[in-house]
Amino acid sequence: MNARVASLSLACVLLLAAVGSGCSREDKKEQQRALLRPVDHRKERAVAREKRQLFDPQGELIPSEEMVAGVVMPRGLKMNRSFEREWYFRAKRVTLPALERYFGQRLLPMAVERTATSITFKDAQSKDDVDAPVVTVRIATLIGSTPTSSVYIQQAAPPRVFPSEKEVQAKLEAMRRRAE
Repeated sequence: MNARVASLSLACVLLLAAVGSGCSREDKKEQQRALLRPVDHRKERAVAREKRQLFDPQGELIPSEEMVAGVVMPRGLKMNRSFEREWYFRAKRVTLPALERYFGQRLLPMAVERTATSITFKDAQSKDDVDAPVVTVRIATLIGSTPTSSVYIQQAAPPRVFPSEKEVQAKLEAMRRRAE
């Protein structure tokens, strides 16, 4: 058994020596050059630049991966705060008309109210998710040196579920039995 282990280890050593001596000096220098060559970060920078981009080539806002109350949010919005069924966002360098076009393409509102500094999509249904709850989206321009907008989204209260006629009759029957 020991002779087999010794011969196997000798074969491994000879194989490693043959592989190691097979590399010429030119190959080793080429390997060193490859290791010392700086990494090209252009692709990484291009991908990072693309992720930071807010607008597509046509000037329209690009959707993000974030979804709030069934509405896909655009890139560039930062959530300020949120409460139960309420979300507040702020968008620097995003104008009111750009946000109006973005949400106008994605919502089916019951009414649209416009003022000089805001737009409200009332009781809107998302076109992307028809099962999403009804929301009200208000977009406003904030006054300052940098064009900044705020977005407020409020999810409608869930509809009240009323008992069916059979459930009401069963409940009344149970109350009558207890009364007797």
